Amino acid sequence: MKLASVSLALVLTTAIQASSPAQTPLADSAGTAFDRADWAEASRLYARVLVESPSAQPLQVRLRLARIAAVTGKPDAAFAHLDEAAKLRLPPRLLESTKEFDRIRSDPRYAALVERVTAARYPCRAGAVSHQLDFWIGDWNVSPWAQTGGIPASAGFNRVTAMLDRCGVLEEWAGTAGDYGKSINFYDTNRAKWRQIWIADNGSSLDYEGSYTAGAMRFEGWTKNAAGNRVLQKLTFFPIAPDTVRQLFESSIDDGKTWTPGFDARYVRKK
Repeated sequence: MKLASVSLALVLTTAIQASSPAQTPLADSAGTAFDRADWAEASRLYARVLVESPSAQPLQVRLRLARIAAVTGKPDAAFAHLDEAAKLRLPPRLLESTKEFDRIRSDPRYAALVERVTAARYPCRAGAVSHQLDFWIGDWNVSPWAQTGGIPASAGFNRVTAMLDRCGVLEEWAGTAGDYGKSINFYDTNRAKWRQIWIADNGSSLDYEGSYTAGAMRFEGWTKNAAGNRVLQKLTFFPIAPDTVRQLFESSIDDGKTWTPGFDARYVRKK
């Protein structure tokens, strides 16, 4: 909840700052000219801000200059400033909500700009690595892999959904023994690795990292046993077919020299 609050605060701050450039004497004068619709003077002063105070919220200054250019019938200048703003992570919603840009929306360059800005703001939507676990997304009946016939969900039911504009995958497990657990799965750009962080209703947890290699998503992590000794853990997801996934747990108590299979699960997509 705290992280979500911080993220919301950052979004709101960006929106406020984007509509009002940094307050310096020169920016104040430019803002005054902008507010009275003295477009020539505002444009001249904001151009000076870019040169004399280049670190003074250049995104917001570029947006003001683009708005001025759009409203004064200078689409080439408007797109030139918006192209620079795009390099500064221009939020797509500001393009859509700024009324001055109504004058340039029919220009083919506008659609291309929106696509470029959206891709920069939401990289997971199109990023191939962010979709490597998509085969696991769905509602699944889970049973032991060796089971043939019988109850499809003899072990439990798992709901796996995409979240945060495809930047994460949420697992919600409900076992037939009354056990529950959830995991968040995501590609960690800092580590250049996939992560899974799992927590169950009995307080147990796992923190894996791994990658999609040799046709499977392969995670590794560790836990501690009752004696306090480290136990290495493996978790592998095999995409067997569009409606079938195999999930295999393995553990090692000898630093990976040998591995013991744990729960070997068959996922069958719920119809």
